[in-house]
Amino acid sequence: MPLNTNCWCLDYEPTVQNLILPDTHSKYIKTFIKNHIHPPMNLLLTGNNGYCKTTYLKYILNYFYNITLLDFKYHNELPNTSFYKSIYIFDFIYFTSADTKIALEFIKKYAKRILINTSIFSFNTLDTHIKDSECNPEKLVIIKNAQNITVKNLRILKNIIEKNIDYCKFIILTSKELKYSFNALCCPITLKKLNENELMTFFKKIFKHHKIKLNETKLTYKNIWNTYINMNYNLRDIILWVQYSIVQDDKGTIPIKIKLISSMLNYVFLDSNDTTTKFKKIKELLVALISMGISHIDIVKYSLTMIINNKNINSDKKKDIISLCSNSSIELSMHDRKIFSLENLFINISILFT
Repeated sequence: MPLNTNCWCLDYEPTVQNLILPDTHSKYIKTFIKNHIHPPMNLLLTGNNGYCKTTYLKYILNYFYNITLLDFKYHNELPNTSFYKSIYIFDFIYFTSADTKIALEFIKKYAKRILINTSIFSFNTLDTHIKDSECNPEKLVIIKNAQNITVKNLRILKNIIEKNIDYCKFIILTSKELKYSFNALCCPITLKKLNENELMTFFKKIFKHHKIKLNETKLTYKNIWNTYINMNYNLRDIILWVQYSIVQDDKGTIPIKIKLISSMLNYVFLDSNDTTTKFKKIKELLVALISMGISHIDIVKYSLTMIINNKNINSDKKKDIISLCSNSSIELSMHDRKIFSLENLFINISILFT
């Protein structure tokens, strides 16, 4: 199910039919997947923040497996890890050294010539070896934010890939060139910024889809291009800027952070009996906010401001929320894996209204 946040970036699920990125930008990805039913080899995808690495990951998952990131479940034992059947995603954005050690130990076991019982997700399921002919051909490990992995651990990861290249495929996403080369083991694709013509063609497709006439707004293509340059060619950020500039019918001074955080708060206050789904949506949106570069401090600060200014929330509940935010601020300053403290905070706020 889509998130339905009314945010173009969050709601967009790229497929072969609706990929709107220019062919000049996507041609190497299309060549990588063409005429294959599974990833043909390991992939190393490099690109600055906002250069569409996650978009292409979604595209690849849809092409080979007909799934989206929303089909993945969060792992109960592994930090910052989600899975779908025999596909695992490890996001190193907030990994501590201990987290990294746990993740690499799991990957080392998982990548071996063994069959995985995907109905049970624990370390014990990795102990049963089987014949070569029974190996699972679809095992896939996805590494996000690999630029945060130390050289020592990159060497360990490379060794794992080398030893298990026939039994498990790897997709590695990094915003910087890795300090340890994986090019001999992977198909290396480096994403580039869009030029002016590519950016204009890109936005024309978006405007056509959303039935927007640019001449009826206060934006111009030149204005969009100049802002894209000022945003260090971050495509994700310029999409957000353009969308909320048009929605507010101004020249882009709209506080985008507040709009996105407000979308997350809508789920916090959602009146629903299905709390499991509700809490999952809250976490998904928190992860999305952080991945867009919004800091944990801003998430808490703007959320608290909106809650305090909401006249429909009584003073007692506001006091409880202020107390929760205060305790959360202490936790956030002490813990490296801030997403879990944020998730705990907003789930507890949600519980206040059930």
